[in-house]
Amino acid sequence: MAENEAQDNEADGSSLPSYRYNLDGLEEYLTTAEQIAKDGRYNEAAAILREAVQRYPDSATAHFEFGVAQFLRLQQDLAHLELWESLADDEEAAEECFQAFQEAIRLDPAMTEAYVRLGSLLALRGRPRKAIEVWEKALELNPDQPGIREDIEACRARLGEE
Repeated sequence: MAENEAQDNEADGSSLPSYRYNLDGLEEYLTTAEQIAKDGRYNEAAAILREAVQRYPDSATAHFEFGVAQFLRLQQDLAHLELWESLADDEEAAEECFQAFQEAIRLDPAMTEAYVRLGSLLALRGRPRKAIEVWEKALELNPDQPGIREDIEACRARLGEE
């Protein structure tokens, strides 16, 4: 049916996008992706949330949740990484994750969790100084985050700082 609609759209000159999942509203995208991610199917959750971002580009939550799904996918991939595997997919996922967190912050500068996750991504990607900077911003927004303070101290220790 969707293919016929797309063909009809092309025939009449309109260019409505077609969607693979085409769920009813942002909340359904978020709920569906969360359920799938709980099963450890992060690639599928990320695909659903990628579509949510396409359909709801002004939603900080959509961007944030897409970033989280990509981040979890990266963590899962790193846990199973073999020396001979290509890292190209992980590089792409990391870049999408980075962009998603930045867009969530742009849309909602008070979204503390986006700063927290962005800092974690930066630390994971070997950028501890930038991670510390981002986490400190998260602490400015919400100082009651002992886990972030511990992460900052761990990064400082790795850098040889006090």
